[in-house]
Amino acid sequence: MSKHTPGPWRKRKHPWTGNYEILGKDDAVVVAHADWDNYGVESEDDADLIAAAPDLLLIAERVAAGCCSAAPESNSRVWCNYCGESWNAYGDWGPHAKDCLTLRAKDVVGRVHGRDRIPR
Repeated sequence: MSKHTPGPWRKRKHPWTGNYEILGKDDAVVVAHADWDNYGVESEDDADLIAAAPDLLLIAERVAAGCCSAAPESNSRVWCNYCGESWNAYGDWGPHAKDCLTLRAKDVVGRVHGRDRIPR
Protein backbone atom coordinates (compact mmCIF):
# COMPACT_ATOMS: atom_id res chain seq x y z
CA MET A 1 0.00 0.00 0.00
CA SER A 2 1.29 3.46 -0.77
CA LYS A 3 1.92 6.00 1.93
CA HIS A 4 -0.09 8.87 0.52
CA THR A 5 -2.36 10.85 2.81
CA PRO A 6 -5.75 9.14 2.84
CA GLY A 7 -8.79 10.99 1.54
CA PRO A 8 -11.05 12.68 1.43
CA TRP A 9 -9.23 15.78 0.29
CA ARG A 10 -10.80 19.16 -0.40
CA LYS A 11 -9.71 22.46 -1.86
CA ARG A 12 -9.70 25.79 -0.03
CA LYS A 13 -9.09 29.20 -1.55
CA HIS A 14 -6.35 30.96 0.37
CA PRO A 15 -7.50 34.41 1.57
CA TRP A 16 -4.19 36.18 0.86
CA THR A 17 -3.08 34.73 -2.45
CA GLY A 18 -6.41 33.73 -3.99
CA ASN A 19 -4.83 30.41 -4.98
CA TYR A 20 -5.94 27.01 -3.75
CA GLU A 21 -4.50 24.62 -1.22
CA ILE A 22 -5.53 21.00 -0.84
CA LEU A 23 -6.57 19.90 2.63
CA GLY A 24 -7.02 16.50 4.20
CA LYS A 25 -8.28 15.32 7.54
CA ASP A 26 -8.63 18.04 10.20
CA ASP A 27 -7.87 20.67 7.54
CA ALA A 28 -4.20 19.71 7.44
CA VAL A 29 -2.53 20.83 4.21
CA VAL A 30 -1.87 17.78 2.02
CA VAL A 31 -0.71 19.40 -1.21
CA ALA A 32 0.01 22.92 -2.38
CA HIS A 33 0.20 25.07 0.72
CA ALA A 34 -0.59 28.64 -0.32
CA ASP A 35 0.94 31.66 1.42
CA TRP A 36 3.28 34.43 0.38
CA ASP A 37 6.19 32.04 -0.16
CA ASN A 38 4.23 29.11 -1.59
CA TYR A 39 1.80 29.87 -4.34
CA GLY A 40 -0.44 26.81 -4.10
CA VAL A 41 -2.53 25.83 -7.10
CA GLU A 42 -3.59 28.70 -9.35
CA SER A 43 -6.31 26.94 -11.35
CA GLU A 44 -9.54 25.95 -9.62
CA ASP A 45 -9.95 23.10 -12.14
CA ASP A 46 -6.50 21.76 -11.20
CA ALA A 47 -7.36 22.07 -7.50
CA ASP A 48 -10.56 20.07 -8.08
CA LEU A 49 -8.62 17.34 -9.88
CA ILE A 50 -5.95 17.14 -7.18
CA ALA A 51 -8.58 17.04 -4.43
CA ALA A 52 -10.29 14.13 -6.21
CA ALA A 53 -7.06 12.08 -6.39
CA PRO A 54 -7.80 9.67 -3.49
CA ASP A 55 -11.23 8.86 -4.93
CA LEU A 56 -9.82 8.43 -8.42
CA LEU A 57 -7.16 6.05 -7.06
CA LEU A 58 -9.84 3.96 -5.36
CA ILE A 59 -11.79 3.73 -8.63
CA ALA A 60 -8.64 2.73 -10.55
CA GLU A 61 -7.82 0.05 -7.97
CA ARG A 62 -11.31 -1.42 -8.23
CA VAL A 63 -11.28 -1.39 -12.04
CA ALA A 64 -7.85 -3.07 -12.08
CA ALA A 65 -8.96 -5.70 -9.56
CA GLY A 66 -12.25 -6.45 -11.35
CA CYS A 67 -10.66 -6.83 -14.74
CA CYS A 68 -11.25 -10.38 -15.75
CA SER A 69 -13.67 -13.18 -15.17
CA ALA A 70 -14.22 -16.69 -16.42
CA ALA A 71 -16.78 -17.10 -19.15
CA PRO A 72 -19.90 -18.73 -17.65
CA GLU A 73 -20.08 -21.42 -20.32
CA SER A 74 -16.42 -22.38 -20.16
CA ASN A 75 -13.83 -22.95 -17.49
CA SER A 76 -11.02 -22.54 -19.98
CA ARG A 77 -11.56 -18.96 -21.18
CA VAL A 78 -11.11 -15.67 -19.33
CA TRP A 79 -12.70 -12.44 -20.53
CA CYS A 80 -11.79 -8.85 -19.78
CA ASN A 81 -14.86 -7.10 -18.44
CA TYR A 82 -13.84 -3.84 -20.11
CA CYS A 83 -12.32 -4.54 -23.53
CA GLY A 84 -13.91 -7.93 -24.19
CA GLU A 85 -10.68 -9.68 -25.14
CA SER A 86 -10.44 -13.30 -24.09
CA TRP A 87 -7.65 -15.79 -23.60
CA ASN A 88 -6.80 -19.20 -22.24
CA ALA A 89 -7.23 -19.36 -18.45
CA TYR A 90 -4.31 -21.77 -18.06
CA GLY A 91 -1.60 -19.14 -18.14
CA ASP A 92 -1.62 -18.31 -21.85
CA TRP A 93 -2.65 -14.73 -21.22
CA GLY A 94 -3.56 -12.76 -24.28
CA PRO A 95 -3.26 -9.04 -24.73
CA HIS A 96 -5.93 -6.59 -23.72
CA ALA A 97 -7.15 -4.21 -26.39
CA LYS A 98 -4.73 -1.28 -26.74
CA ASP A 99 -7.23 1.21 -25.30
CA CYS A 100 -8.49 -1.10 -22.53
CA LEU A 101 -9.60 0.63 -19.36
CA THR A 102 -8.03 -2.19 -17.36
CA LEU A 103 -4.56 -1.40 -18.72
CA ARG A 104 -4.94 2.27 -17.90
CA ALA A 105 -6.20 1.51 -14.39
CA LYS A 106 -3.35 -0.94 -13.72
CA ASP A 107 -0.88 1.62 -15.04
CA VAL A 108 -2.21 4.34 -12.71
CA VAL A 109 -2.25 2.05 -9.69
CA GLY A 110 1.30 0.90 -10.44
CA ARG A 111 2.60 4.45 -10.73
CA VAL A 112 0.93 5.47 -7.47
CA HIS A 113 2.48 2.50 -5.68
CA GLY A 114 5.94 3.23 -7.13
CA ARG A 115 6.08 0.63 -9.89
CA ASP A 116 6.94 1.29 -13.50
CA ARG A 117 4.30 1.67 -16.16
CA ILE A 118 3.04 -1.61 -17.51
CA PRO A 119 4.09 -2.44 -21.06
CA ARG A 120 1.45 -2.07 -23.78
